[in-house]
Amino acid sequence: MQTAVIGSPNSGRAIILPTDADELLRWRRGHRASTYWCGTQLGGCGNELSDRLYRDKVCHFAHRPHTSCHRTATGASSADHLFIKDDLVAWTGRLGIRGRATSRDLGSGPGDAVDFRAGKGGQQHVRFQFSKLSHAEWTSTRDRLTGEATTLDWVFGPSTVQPETVEALCDEYGYLFRFRFETHGAARHIRLRAEDPATAPNGCHSGPAP
Repeated sequence: MQTAVIGSPNSGRAIILPTDADELLRWRRGHRASTYWCGTQLGGCGNELSDRLYRDKVCHFAHRPHTSCHRTATGASSADHLFIKDDLVAWTGRLGIRGRATSRDLGSGPGDAVDFRAGKGGQQHVRFQFSKLSHAEWTSTRDRLTGEATTLDWVFGPSTVQPETVEALCDEYGYLFRFRFETHGAARHIRLRAEDPATAPNGCHSGPAP
């Protein structure tokens, strides 16, 4: 297990445990008072975790003995829906924008999507899609969300968008928003791009992001 939250079971402060022993030792020296949890916002059991240091294999988090947990997503990307909230807070703070980010469980876990709402009454809406949607699901959800906001933008993560959805968005707007994450130390940060049919390798109909 590579991800956890810091401080309490319900915390939204995520961490990726350094996989290298020397990096983990440096992390420990700078965070002596930190406690780690299989966070409920990660779909976890809420029990405390310990960091395991190894020289001969990857360092990781582990549950205490005799703990029962059914969490399924445990890799580095499993906390991306929490890391994106940190990035949004930092970005809106720099710009002086008042907004709110909320995680959504669409059936497979608490990190299926993140909704960011800003403006008066939250009328400016951006949805960051982490789980894969069928074109029919996207169409019906888009119709519903469009009726609730003045503006709606959809940003798709890797392998989350169907070719029919790509075609529909590119036919309507001429571009598609996508995101990916990069790991920096014990955190991950989002990178955004607008996929333009004139510059994408296979045009705007190129399908899921790599």
